[in-house]
Amino acid sequence: MSDQTKHLAGILIFTGQVATAIRMYTAYNQSGSDLEEFAPEDVMFLSDTLISFEFMGEYLAAGNVSKVISYCDSIAQSLKTYIGKPAFVRNPTVNLQAAINHLAALKSTFTEQLAS
Repeated sequence: MSDQTKHLAGILIFTGQVATAIRMYTAYNQSGSDLEEFAPEDVMFLSDTLISFEFMGEYLAAGNVSKVISYCDSIAQSLKTYIGKPAFVRNPTVNLQAAINHLAALKSTFTEQLAS
């Protein structure tokens, strides 16, 4: 498995973690948890972490390596601002730091590719 594939897989794992966390705020979770009162804000923050990945996918599909590199930085910076926010404290299975690490490593692999 290439390093790029490994880090893209890590990002896919992160998106699944976020989707699972969002799901717990829906009618699916009928357990009457304490999350209900935080749902609007938490769902907004959780879903915000996913929005930029649409563009990342488009740039990857188009083979636009320079944009992929730029978006790795942009998304990582955005995710760093969420560390410690209540929505992520309440959802510890969403591993922001792992996603940030995968983005930094992915940027590195694409930077090496661009240089060669």
